[in-house]
Amino acid sequence: MPEKFIYTSYITGSLRAVTVGEKIYIVASLSSSQVNFYSYDTVSGEWESLDNSQLAPRQGRSISEINGKLYILLVVRLMLAERKIKTF
Repeated sequence: MPEKFIYTSYITGSLRAVTVGEKIYIVASLSSSQVNFYSYDTVSGEWESLDNSQLAPRQGRSISEINGKLYILLVVRLMLAERKIKTF
């Protein structure tokens, strides 16, 4: 995983990480259309690029570990227009 990518993601996109056992899992987005999913093995010191095909292209994610399983949640912002009702 290139160092420039981590720095750029932190400055302009989103980067989330969680640990499971001896691995660190990272989901990073530089833009709303590019998603990267990596794991880092803390024992071997090796990075692995993981399948990101199931991750929708969005910024604003949360990644968690529950009972040894990874959960990646998508944050969606809904813009609700305020409607003013006129009475006569």
